[in-house]
Amino acid sequence: MKSKTFCDYCHKERDPKKWKKCPNCGSRQIPFLGYTQEYLVKEISIALLIIVVVAFIALIVGGFFLYNHQMKLVL
Repeated sequence: MKSKTFCDYCHKERDPKKWKKCPNCGSRQIPFLGYTQEYLVKEISIALLIIVVVAFIALIVGGFFLYNHQMKLVL
C-alpha cells in the first residue's frame, strides 16, 4: 500500500520520491522541514522585518535616554 503525499502549496497528490519540485504547480518542497520554499522565504522575511523594526525602536529609545543622561550631567 502506497502512502499518498500531497503538495503543501497546491494540495494535489504528488510522487514522494520526486520531492524537489511539484509537477502540478512547480513549488519546491524541502523534505526535512516539510515546508515549501515560498513559505519559508515569506516567514523568514517577516521575521527579519520584525527584528529590524525592534532594533530601530531600541536604537531610538536608547539614544533618547543617553541624550537625557548627558543633559543631566551638563546641568
